[in-house]
Amino acid sequence: MGKPRGYRLGDKPDDLQRAIDQIVEGRKEKEQRDNALKVERESRKGDGQKRYLAAGLSVVMLTSFLYFGFQMGWIRLGPPSALSKALSSPQEATILNLDGKMIGTLPAEIGTLSKLQNLDLDTNKLSSLPSDLGRLTELQVLSLSYNELSALPQELSGMSRLNELSLKANQFSTFPPVLTSLSELRKLDLSNNQLVELPDEIGKLRNLQVLSLRGNSLNRLPAALSELRKLEKLDLAQNPLSELPPPESFPNLRQLSLRQTKVDDATVALYQKTIPKVSILR
Repeated sequence: MGKPRGYRLGDKPDDLQRAIDQIVEGRKEKEQRDNALKVERESRKGDGQKRYLAAGLSVVMLTSFLYFGFQMGWIRLGPPSALSKALSSPQEATILNLDGKMIGTLPAEIGTLSKLQNLDLDTNKLSSLPSDLGRLTELQVLSLSYNELSALPQELSGMSRLNELSLKANQFSTFPPVLTSLSELRKLDLSNNQLVELPDEIGKLRNLQVLSLRGNSLNRLPAALSELRKLEKLDLAQNPLSELPPPESFPNLRQLSLRQTKVDDATVALYQKTIPKVSILR
C-alpha cells in the first residue's frame, strides 16, 4: 500500500473542509491545553509566593515581639546561670559576678546570699534595687555602674562592712542619703551622674580614701568635704567648679584631678605648695 496522499485538486470539497476543520480543532485543543498549563503554573507560583511572604512576615513579627519583649522585660529566660547557682546554695556564695547580664530586675532572693562579700551588678539595666539587698551584711564590695539607678533603698544602711561602692554612670541627680550611713566606705565612685550639689552629711564618710565625682554638674563643694582627711585620691574633673576647700584639709592627698574645671592657677599653686606630694591633673 502506498502512503496516504495529501489533498489534490479534484478531490471532493467535503474532504477538504473536514481536513481543515480537523487542523483547526487540533490547534484549538493544543492552545487550550497550553493555557490550562500556564494558568496552573501561575497559580502554583502565586501560592508559593504567598506562602513565602507569609512565612517571612511571621518571622519578622516573631523577631520583633521577642526583641521588644526582652527590652521591656515582658519575656525572661530566667536568672543567669551564675545567679541560679548562687541562689541554689546561698550559704556557699561569697563572690557573684553578673556584669553585663542585662537582667533588668534583681530578684528579692538576692538577700538570701548572707555570706556574699563581693557583688558585681554592672551593666544590667537596673532602675531600682530590692530592699532585701540590705540583708547582705557581709558585703564588702558592691559595683552598680552603668545602670539606670536614680535612688537607693534606705535598707542598704545594713551593709555595715561595705568599703567599696561604685555608682558610676547612673542617673543620680541628688546624693543618695543612705550613703552617709556607710561609715566604713573607703572608695566611692559617683562619676558620670547628674549631681548638682553634695550634702554637708558627706563629712560623715571619714574613712574615704578615694572619691570620684567626675562628670557631674557640681559648681561648689560643701565645707564638710574638709572633714575627709583620709582622702588620697579626689577626682573633680569635668565639673564647673571654681573653688576648692583649703589644702590643709587633705594632708594625705596624693592625686587631684581638676581637668575641665574652672579652678585657677593660684589655687593649684597653693595646693602644690601645701601638699608637696600631690599630683594635680589639669
